[in-house]
Amino acid sequence: MDLGDPVDEEDVEEEGPAAQAGTPPPAAPPGAAPPRPDRQEALAAGELPPLCAGLVAEKTIVAERAPPIAPKGGCGLPVPVRISAVRLADGNLATLSPPATMRCEMVAAVAAWIREDIGPAVAAMGTRLETVRVADSYSCRPRNRRSGAKISEHGQGNAFDTYGFVLADGRALTVKGRQMPLEFQTVMKASVCARFTTVLGNGSDGYHEDHVHMDLAERRLGIRLCKWKLSEPPTLVAAARPEPKPGAEAASAQGEADAEMAADVPLPPRRPAGLGPRG
Repeated sequence: MDLGDPVDEEDVEEEGPAAQAGTPPPAAPPGAAPPRPDRQEALAAGELPPLCAGLVAEKTIVAERAPPIAPKGGCGLPVPVRISAVRLADGNLATLSPPATMRCEMVAAVAAWIREDIGPAVAAMGTRLETVRVADSYSCRPRNRRSGAKISEHGQGNAFDTYGFVLADGRALTVKGRQMPLEFQTVMKASVCARFTTVLGNGSDGYHEDHVHMDLAERRLGIRLCKWKLSEPPTLVAAARPEPKPGAEAASAQGEADAEMAADVPLPPRRPAGLGPRG
């Protein structure tokens, strides 16, 4: 559901683009929940969880196992999966730039969204999806980088942020500046809000004006958060024609009239051949 304003800060996830890299991992606040347990902790080094291994085997995604991220400050990801591309229904690969590191379930959800929703929406525009611009994936930090806030879902590899998309025809659909056709925004919002439990974009809380955040956070009673105000993209203003200088329009009209009068004056008859020069 799309919750109305204001948004409860306790329910608002997130960040700013790959959100100012360099912020140190936060200390775990009192009573913080330990990192989400991963059922695949017993996997051999380099081995993908079965779900992601299957997607790789059928060539739906290009992904690999990343080194484990030890628990620290309420964050951690024992079985990270790094995804770099998703195969679209037409067989072409859409790359993730840069590759995203998340837990397998989040990788699978993002891949399905790109393949089944975004790919067809772009195809309806007469082109194909070439690149998904990644703003953030795994990142150990508090929500919105506010000291003392709850640990972000990014700290569990359970969140993904995108700036937008690059299309095969060279167009860029960006969240910043709302550089997306309204019809595409509508399809994107409906699909992402159907697949993820948290979605935050333009107009949600002031932290998501240049990217869309999505995660699979689990809340009491299965509550979902979908906050993204859609709007028409800015229209290009046609260049104004320069105002004519005073008298220029009249001079131009007079010039045209003189040309027409000259065209009406008959030419003298041609002299018969054999006559000498005129005296």
